[in-house]
Amino acid sequence: MGSLAVDQRKVSSIGRDLPHRLHTRGYNVALTGRWAAAGEALAKALDTTGRTTLFAECHAVCRVVWDKWARIDALVANAGIVDKESRYGLARRSASVDDVPPCPDLGCNDADFKGVVYGTELATHYARHNPPGVRGGKIVVTGCIFAIYPCPTFPKYCAVKAAALQWVRALAPVLLAKVNIAINTDESHTKTGQAIETVYESHYYHDVPEYKSGNVIERTDKVYEPLFQWMHSERSGLPNAYKEPQRKTT
Repeated sequence: MGSLAVDQRKVSSIGRDLPHRLHTRGYNVALTGRWAAAGEALAKALDTTGRTTLFAECHAVCRVVWDKWARIDALVANAGIVDKESRYGLARRSASVDDVPPCPDLGCNDADFKGVVYGTELATHYARHNPPGVRGGKIVVTGCIFAIYPCPTFPKYCAVKAAALQWVRALAPVLLAKVNIAINTDESHTKTGQAIETVYESHYYHDVPEYKSGNVIERTDKVYEPLFQWMHSERSGLPNAYKEPQRKTT
């Protein structure tokens, strides 16, 4: 049986092209998204027999996939949506002090970040139960250059894509060490926790910025094992983790 990829993008544009690419490489492909009719049509177009493709609603796709193929090797998480309304309030300059703005639309947050969190959690759960020899897998979180270079036109989209990037970077070392899952913002098979800019056929890696103040700030992003164990039930095992409180040396 071929490897299994769950494509969590919307079923148009790159969400249409990627499943075709994966399917031609021998993957069984599961599609999910908000547009059920389009997703079902795409799944059928890839395989009219339904043996190697399926479409399922977002809330149930991993369970449906597991029931059919009993493995999940890869998750491609949301391309997402951009801001649907302005947060600058420029059109409300004449509003009175008592005419407060309406609640902001958070659909962008839900699709672009919460969807990634849910998808990562579920993919990790099922990947642990993959058949012996193929346990683990890959998670690709669709990134955007706005996570690094913000665009004032879409402030919310910039913010949630930056959040998704930091989600990837924070999870990467532990997921690889504990579950054998590589997580990136593009299809990297040799690295994990990477932000990758793709330009035509070229890949450019955006590394974590260097510390500006040297070892003054260096320890802030290191795992403190007692705290990690309290939060996550066991120690991280990361080689650069602090295993005990840091004490001032003379």
